[in-house]
Amino acid sequence: MYYTITCPKCGKMNQNLDLVETDGWYECDACLKKQRVKEPLLRLILPKPAPQWRKAG
Repeated sequence: MYYTITCPKCGKMNQNLDLVETDGWYECDACLKKQRVKEPLLRLILPKPAPQWRKAG
């Protein structure tokens, strides 16, 4: 899934970002600042880890 994020530094709309693949990181097209999406939005985007099962016995 691709996302559109507004850069907090310069205000440019960055489109078609695959934030799942990059773990929430992106580089702004205009100011070239590398940044990560804020935590509340990141919890909605990134998949939850699979539960770890222990062997019985």
